[in-house]
Amino acid sequence: MEAHALIALVLLVVGCGDAGDMTNLDAQSDAVKKAGITVSGRKVLRNNHRFISRGVIFEGFQFPKDAMEACEPAPGKEKDQDFCTRHLDAMEYLLHGDALDRAKQNWKANTVRFNVNQALLDPTSALHDKKDGNDKQWGVKYLQLLDDAVQAARAKKFVVIIALFSGRLDRADKVYVDGKSLNQLNDDTGMATARTKRAMETLAKRFKNDKEVLLEVFNEPYGKEPIYVNGGEKDGKTYVGMKQIVAAARDEGVKTPIIVQGNGAYITDYLIDHLGDDNIIYSSHWFLKDGDPQGGHSLFDKAFGNAAERVPVIITAWDATPKIKEGKEGKPDTNTWCKNDKRGIKLPKVFIKYVRNRNLGLTGFAFDVPGSITKDFQKLQDQPTSLGATCEDSGHAGELVKSLFENYENRGDDKATEKTVEGPDDDGDALDDTDDPDDIGNVDGSPTYDSDNDVWRAYYGASTFKGLSPSDPESMRLNPLVFDHKFYLQRYPDLANAAAASSMTNRDFAEKHWKDNGIAEGRMGSPTWDPIYYAAAHPDVAAAFGTSYYSMLNHFLNGGRQAGYRASAAFDPAYYYNRYADLQTAIGWNPAVLLDHFVLYGLNEGRQASAELAPAWYLGTSPGVEASLEKANYHGAIIHFFRDGQPAGWPGSHP
Repeated sequence: MEAHALIALVLLVVGCGDAGDMTNLDAQSDAVKKAGITVSGRKVLRNNHRFISRGVIFEGFQFPKDAMEACEPAPGKEKDQDFCTRHLDAMEYLLHGDALDRAKQNWKANTVRFNVNQALLDPTSALHDKKDGNDKQWGVKYLQLLDDAVQAARAKKFVVIIALFSGRLDRADKVYVDGKSLNQLNDDTGMATARTKRAMETLAKRFKNDKEVLLEVFNEPYGKEPIYVNGGEKDGKTYVGMKQIVAAARDEGVKTPIIVQGNGAYITDYLIDHLGDDNIIYSSHWFLKDGDPQGGHSLFDKAFGNAAERVPVIITAWDATPKIKEGKEGKPDTNTWCKNDKRGIKLPKVFIKYVRNRNLGLTGFAFDVPGSITKDFQKLQDQPTSLGATCEDSGHAGELVKSLFENYENRGDDKATEKTVEGPDDDGDALDDTDDPDDIGNVDGSPTYDSDNDVWRAYYGASTFKGLSPSDPESMRLNPLVFDHKFYLQRYPDLANAAAASSMTNRDFAEKHWKDNGIAEGRMGSPTWDPIYYAAAHPDVAAAFGTSYYSMLNHFLNGGRQAGYRASAAFDPAYYYNRYADLQTAIGWNPAVLLDHFVLYGLNEGRQASAELAPAWYLGTSPGVEASLEKANYHGAIIHFFRDGQPAGWPGSHP
């Protein structure tokens, strides 16, 4: 990366910090402030800013509360009380518990999706017309309950998706109302019918005035493409096309984007070209299925990736489990991806990286279903599930979904780029590693967005650091100059082993250890922060703070780096400045910004930033390093130097 790209960034940072700009933002018209969710080209916008949904599903509202309370079993069968209780608990969890707070605070979610029963919303259905002991229709009560849930989510500033479901859940066959199962009363038609259209009209009338409530037409359709889009007859059944249902919602006054799913999870050109409405967000539920024996991304591309190059796309439901679903009545097994795809148990991470590298929104299934992305909301609240190490291990992809949400939230949607840069799927790294080769490059040549967002924040936040309080658990993530979780674990093998044995994610373990123990112990937190070195190199610092490394940390961030104090053998601002003429031209003598440049660009470019350590030279000449690290892994070379080379007396640069 040429340093002249940094000139534009410096100007941009100055402009972003101008008080007049903030005044202008505050003075925006009411029309702009109330814009809500809109689409522009391939982007989804919220109040005219880029919006990437980080959603969690609540399934608990899919069935009538009265039916769950009665929990009437099939004739001659035992009642499925666990199923009924779980749905009642899920309603309580959202309406009167802390589910929404947990989703927002712990998972960084900004979107909630409610799975809803289309029969209960169809005024002509028997389920809608059934009355309780007070002569109130179930359908009317259900719509009010749904409205309460939507308003609870909206009060927490969530965007809300309401998705229409036909009866497809196996356990709903075990709960009966007036001699019929819940699935029979909301029959699975595969594609939308007149019932779907009437239910959509009900939702449209109720929620059309809320610009952050999105209606999703029909969940997981499967059938013939032209009929799915245009409607028609098949096997004696009449189907209503997506085109007609979208038009019906528009006739009721819905002006927000409507979500339309791809048929069989595939968003096709036919669907896009024939729907006849440009105000659409398209969705795919690609649950990995049977994988791809050839590897690669061709199935992802076909399902939704190619469409995302044309139109706004989000994944409105996703999870992954290696458990194969056995086929019934002679049908083949499904969900065989872990067995059939050569990437095996790593395929879910490949999928999440594919989604992230395209800046697509994703909704995890589900916040109130035990053994999905969460372990057990009734006992463990929002604790995420995790995948095992092999296909034989049980598990789900909760930690991956949560990591994706944190990744997006830390970066900020407005910094999302349009260019996709693919790297190897199996890079052996966590999703949020700072030197991940799958990271996104900015199309205009400005700084490469790093998946951890740390180097981006290092630049844009460099002039706004206000100090590092050990009591602030988030402050560490905003200071990559002093903490890099991957470096920390690889620098200290004892911690890497402890992290592997822990139930926490690598990142969470590393951050917790550094905050609880590492800072006080004087451990290095990043290639550019070594407190022992800082004290030894600056007698005034040692005299003032002794071994209070917390105090040294604050000194470095709030004065030392600006004054050019060295904090590591890896970086010397004077050496860096004198060695590279392009930096002299673009930056001048500004030690803090030179440090930012090294973290943002120089380290990954293999630039030498001190006399003691030349990463490119070290990578090619030190014993065993070249064989153990891939080509041009300068980050790895620096870790190797501090962990192995320096203690062994190996030179870090040409003698």
